[in-house]
Amino acid sequence: MTKLQRRYRRFPRLMFLERLWKGINYEKEMELLYVLCDSRKTSVDVGAKLGMYSHRLLRHSRNVVAVEPIPLLVYMLERVFRWRRCRILPCALSHEARRALLRVPYGSDGEVKFGRSTIEEGNKLVHDDIASVEEIEVDVTTLDQHALTNVGFIKIDVEGHELAVLKGAAETLLRECPNLLIEANSHHYPNSVSELHRFLAGFGYQGVFWGPEGLMDYGAIADEGYFRSESIENFMFIHESNPGVHALLVAHCGRA
Repeated sequence: MTKLQRRYRRFPRLMFLERLWKGINYEKEMELLYVLCDSRKTSVDVGAKLGMYSHRLLRHSRNVVAVEPIPLLVYMLERVFRWRRCRILPCALSHEARRALLRVPYGSDGEVKFGRSTIEEGNKLVHDDIASVEEIEVDVTTLDQHALTNVGFIKIDVEGHELAVLKGAAETLLRECPNLLIEANSHHYPNSVSELHRFLAGFGYQGVFWGPEGLMDYGAIADEGYFRSESIENFMFIHESNPGVHALLVAHCGRA
């Protein structure tokens, strides 16, 4: 166990607050959660990691379901969100239920890189300074298996396994039509961005992203080279039944 892992184990709440105060893992899309979430509905955080999104989702949601397979992070989340409106699911999500190997990478400095952990075999973990990988066997379920209702928002950050998660959430998408925020880039899985948009278009979703000049439609660019060059990897998907959400996003981000 590394020094950082020992600190997570011994001081879970303190480590959480330190990251929160320092803005570690902050993303500008967090500013849009008041638009993307529904205060009357449940928000789901798939790949919750250290809970930076889950904490913010609680401000704008009736309750939160945080999905995280790494045992140490589950331990931390359970203590950070104890007595709060947040339920922790200690598993990974995919298109089918099974057991899978979760790869947890370590950098050349010997420190763990929890944020790059994945069960996606197609993610070769070649884009980071990675010296070694620890494999952990974890439980895998589908989102549909949990039969969540009244879902208003789903955030997905699973390092290349996004499409599989969505395939396992097809019934939830059809029934709930939640707003989506998904991290995706071609480093994690080739053509992942275009495949996501193609899949979700079949469910009535339009993809947008917060670019350097404001809110942009995926269809106006659709170039993974552009997304890499501009470091764009967070994509929002709004269902056609929720046109007001798109208008509010434009009001916040501006229109490119």
